[in-house]
Amino acid sequence: MSTTKGAPRLTLLLLPGMDGTGALFDDFVKLLPGWIEPVVVGYPRDRQLSYDQLSPIVESVVPSDVPFVILAESFSTPLAVRLAAKAPERLQALVLCAGFVSPPRRGLLSYFARVFAPLLFTFGLPESVCRQFLVGNSASQALVDAVRTTVSGVSNGVLAHRLRSVLSCKAECELRSVSVPLLYVAGVEDRLVTESSFHEIKHGKPDALIASINAPHLLLQAKPREAIDALVPFLSQVGVHPEQEIAEE
Repeated sequence: MSTTKGAPRLTLLLLPGMDGTGALFDDFVKLLPGWIEPVVVGYPRDRQLSYDQLSPIVESVVPSDVPFVILAESFSTPLAVRLAAKAPERLQALVLCAGFVSPPRRGLLSYFARVFAPLLFTFGLPESVCRQFLVGNSASQALVDAVRTTVSGVSNGVLAHRLRSVLSCKAECELRSVSVPLLYVAGVEDRLVTESSFHEIKHGKPDALIASINAPHLLLQAKPREAIDALVPFLSQVGVHPEQEIAEE
């Protein structure tokens, strides 16, 4: 047995938000320390796939020979919980950003969003809506443009289908089977996913930790440095750090 010197020591499996492209992880990935190897997962842009149908896509990229951590944002968090519940070998931890295991919105708002989902994406994502609900009013124009361009590259029907999936998701039972450490990263200014979603996760997994960032819903995009400053200490706290050795056959 030997160890690889100077090589990344940990794979970080990145599961995207509702756009499903993974393109919006770019700035976050650039700031990761060198001992972390990011693997960005993408979903089909033109196929309406349920969480059940997306699960095999995620499972197909799970590394079998190196330690890894799952980091999922928003739309992908139920998928991440399902995967972690299966206890794949070498999984070290689970990180949920603006996450949920049941619909983050209920009542009339949820009802109207489900009914009018196809109309919500017909005319593109207005800048005002992007700032108000996704990146914050103080976001750079470059970030606003990147988000709007990325979303516009995904089929309207796919986006509507994913929204309906979010508003009917159920992963509470799987959460109770997650044995690895869990970090919940919350945006204090998040106007889509409230702190009640974390409380539900905390109820299902009492040892879950939370890191609150002064950020909007797309916290990894709006505040990538702050997100990494929350991620790295958590990994160290649960025993995943640069000094960890990877054994090679």
